[in-house]
Amino acid sequence: PVPSQGATGTGTSTIGAGAPDSLASPRPAVTATRIPGASYSSLGGKKSTGNKEVDLHQQLHEDMTTEILQMAKGLKQNALKFTAKLETQSGALEEAEGHLEANVASAQARNKQAKVFYKRNWATGCKSWLILILVLCIVPAVYIAIKMSYFVGYSNKKLEL
Repeated sequence: PVPSQGATGTGTSTIGAGAPDSLASPRPAVTATRIPGASYSSLGGKKSTGNKEVDLHQQLHEDMTTEILQMAKGLKQNALKFTAKLETQSGALEEAEGHLEANVASAQARNKQAKVFYKRNWATGCKSWLILILVLCIVPAVYIAIKMSYFVGYSNKKLEL
């Protein structure tokens, strides 16, 4: 809030000190100091209207207008900086996007190679398991055949003459 200076027109007023927290800027409030008995026009020269309260409000209006212009200039500078930052980051973003697309293509190629390998490996694995089962069946069959031949009467002793 802007404190009233009363009928004399002297004192100090604080501009921007009562702004809500969401609108408050990090810079300190602007302080306007009045010279007793003097009033100012919009062009900066002294003007006397005879009503000191009107003169005070005109001065506050001018100070606030100046502050708004400074804030607008700062906003424009920040917008230009932000635009420049976005332009530099857009180049980095495009580069990252290219790398990402290359990585996706590489991963898809590796996935295709892995599928071919697993299909080939599955066929080889099945053949290996079939051979292992066949061997596991043949070895006990041969053992049983040898034992059966012994019980039937064939032995090494009979073959020796």
